[in-house]
Amino acid sequence: MLNKQINVDVYSWRIFHRNAVIKALQSVLASKRPLFERYVCWEDSGVNSSLGQCSCGETRVKINLPEKLEYYRPRACDCDFCVARNISYLSHPDGELEIESVKPLEVQRQGSGQASFITCSSCKSVIATSLQLENKLIGALNSTLLFDFSLLQKSTIASPKQLGAREKVERWQTLWLNILVNGVSRV
Repeated sequence: MLNKQINVDVYSWRIFHRNAVIKALQSVLASKRPLFERYVCWEDSGVNSSLGQCSCGETRVKINLPEKLEYYRPRACDCDFCVARNISYLSHPDGELEIESVKPLEVQRQGSGQASFITCSSCKSVIATSLQLENKLIGALNSTLLFDFSLLQKSTIASPKQLGAREKVERWQTLWLNILVNGVSRV
């Protein structure tokens, strides 16, 4: 009897696993992006790259920076939205953030409404804050999503609410990095 139960359990697991793989492949094919490009193992491409993901794992991030992660001090925004989520942002004007998501991402606006918050549609984790310029998307990564977050220096407090609308955009353009969402410079 035990042997029969084990065989049934193994068979059930195989069916479940097969159906999960089929669903994942259907999702990839529906995205109209090549399978190889979309689901190749996303590895660290260099010494100064760091990987991370949202809490549910449906959105992955890779940040490329000029220096090692240990040299950076994230900025903890003191607005109610960011404080409630314990977010500290990481960016460098010469860096790049790649965001890959299985599902469409959500965009939220808070405070002055100038910056957008890119959010996972499944778990609602804030992935990054961003600003769409004419020809590119810039922003800063929620550094708490990085697998090696502990390597970063202690966060410093930033208070963008103290700045005027023009000053905010000018500051962001000097601090933020380029963002690609599923290979495109738009959310």
